Amino acid sequence: MEGGTYPPPRVNELLSSGLFIVRMAVVLLLLAGPGVLQSIGIQNPPWIYTWAHENKMTTFLVIFIIGGQIENQLLSTGAFEVSLNDELVWSKLETGRLPSLMELKELISEPSQSFESASTVMEAEFDDEMESFYS
Repeated sequence: MEGGTYPPPRVNELLSSGLFIVRMAVVLLLLAGPGVLQSIGIQNPPWIYTWAHENKMTTFLVIFIIGGQIENQLLSTGAFEVSLNDELVWSKLETGRLPSLMELKELISEPSQSFESASTVMEAEFDDEMESFYS
């Protein structure tokens, strides 16, 4: 077994890259100052630019922290896929949850068993154990 990153959808990769470029452009624009806007014909910058230029530290923190969070969320898949001998034995994307340690051991010891049936078997075994515990 080996771990790896599950690739996010291509559109999310493109959105994340685009967001990064916009973030860097805003930082460069703020560092350059109002003279850049005046050189392209914008004599009176919008109020948001003036505020951001006067509060650079706050603006940079917001750009880097919130922008980074958004990029990270775009690239996060939440996948937990377990393969054994190139055969998928568990998929969090399909089941919507992580396997228990018992389920994982069962799947690895009997690789011919699918993760849906292993989950059902483990739930039945758990129910039996709980029933015998309370009786």
